[in-house]
Amino acid sequence: MSRLSQEKRNQIILIGAVALGVCLALWYVVIGSQNEALSKHEDGIRSMEDKIYQAELRIRRARAMSAEFSELREKVSEVELQMIPVEQLKGRKWLVDKLVNFLKDTYDVRLTNLSNDPLTGEQFLVLPKFAYSAAAYDVEMRAFYHEFGRFLADFENSFPYMRIQNLVMWPLATASAATGPAPDTPEELMNSTDIEQLGIRMRIVVLYKPPST
Repeated sequence: MSRLSQEKRNQIILIGAVALGVCLALWYVVIGSQNEALSKHEDGIRSMEDKIYQAELRIRRARAMSAEFSELREKVSEVELQMIPVEQLKGRKWLVDKLVNFLKDTYDVRLTNLSNDPLTGEQFLVLPKFAYSAAAYDVEMRAFYHEFGRFLADFENSFPYMRIQNLVMWPLATASAATGPAPDTPEELMNSTDIEQLGIRMRIVVLYKPPST
């Protein structure tokens, strides 16, 4: 076989280089673009999967929050049942019933007076912009010191939505205009047990739900 001339070898090399260039061009133009499109498509799929996952998380959170809200609404309803109904604010029957039923034979404490119409206003609330309103009743009692202390502790624990303010106590045997009213029974007619008791004046603040809420 005769050897190729220099000119033919150059032509063959040139043809090979052109063919290689065309192949490379086809790779970058066709296959490379396809790879880029495939990569973008995969990124889109991953992005969509992430959005779906986040949406599922939000749905699960929404369901959990809805269940929590329902539970909280039930607790709030239970709390509101322990408050004085707004229609019973005028008059003292609701609070008298609460006190009498609580005292019964458990505490040697005597209820002597209770205001008929309560005082109302934001000054009785601890928190500003509170969702509930408050009413205050003036109450007078008679009791031994230790008995009243026991009653007071148990009362505040049993009725967490009532609180006591402006507590004043004075010995019945030594009452004066500065500390409290005179005894309702003359001292000479009071037995020794009565003389040892205290006169008590206080204000009971109760919460209620306004009609607007």
